[in-house]
Amino acid sequence: MSTLWQNPIVVVVMLAWLAAPSRSLSDVSQREAVRRRMTTKSSVVLSNIGQPLEIPLVGASTPPPAQAAAAAAATPAGATAGKPEAKKDEAYWKARMTDARQAVDRSQAEAERLQSRINVLQREVVNEDNPMKQGQHREALQLAMKQLEQTKLQVESGRQAVEAVQEEARRASVPAGWVR
Repeated sequence: MSTLWQNPIVVVVMLAWLAAPSRSLSDVSQREAVRRRMTTKSSVVLSNIGQPLEIPLVGASTPPPAQAAAAAAATPAGATAGKPEAKKDEAYWKARMTDARQAVDRSQAEAERLQSRINVLQREVVNEDNPMKQGQHREALQLAMKQLEQTKLQVESGRQAVEAVQEEARRASVPAGWVR
């Protein structure tokens, strides 16, 4: 990929595309993602009487040796051998929001199904002349109503889970587009 960016024609085309006016918010986000991929972050360490001062530079490809040594010293030897922490990138946050919203959608669909079932059972209770069958319909109606209450609680807890993910993302300074 580094050879692609060394081609002056590719660089000129990408810069022209990035400089052109955008038409929508999604276009802006795509351009920002490309711009971030094109630039790499690094820093230079300046020392002033024994106190290192780090100044971030954009476009440098490798960190200075002092920073690399400090990062290696800060990482314990057993930490790399253990289970790596999940990378919380855009895909991670979108997957969490999708899972939470799908759970709410499933619960809402189940609540609608149960409400339809309750409506049918209420009609059957009223229209049934046989006392035995009417009793069976009443029992089924009571069971469906209990299930509907439980499903409504699931819907509410699912909505709270969606809000909790949004709040967690906000606290982690995640771009809002990742959790929409």
